Amino acid sequence: MLGMIGKFKFEMNKNQLDSIAHVIEFTWAESKRIGNHPKYQAVGKSTESFTLSGTLIMQKVSAIDELQEIGNKQKPVILTFVNASSIKVVIENISMNKSLFLKSGEFLKQGFTVKLKRWYP
Repeated sequence: MLGMIGKFKFEMNKNQLDSIAHVIEFTWAESKRIGNHPKYQAVGKSTESFTLSGTLIMQKVSAIDELQEIGNKQKPVILTFVNASSIKVVIENISMNKSLFLKSGEFLKQGFTVKLKRWYP
């Protein structure tokens, strides 16, 4: 297992993760000054976001449905990675693209991107 969002598992050769991006953003207010450089002041705590991208090859058509159901609940879920501490996140959005179609219309390859924000109680 590479990681989990709620009960949805990312595993090698199944729900394949291609990349994980982790962004920590710091909140600053900018004050313009005449004839001088802008002044910056810290106005809040940092926020964290994650973007998980992957590809499913020759998986069932409904492979991402469980992840969509977790997002539809619009509640915080636990994000866990191997060798990392677990945190609570909310799913901002899930995007999917399908390619390599058979003559019958079924797709063989499905790419996905999941955007998450860390949830603070």
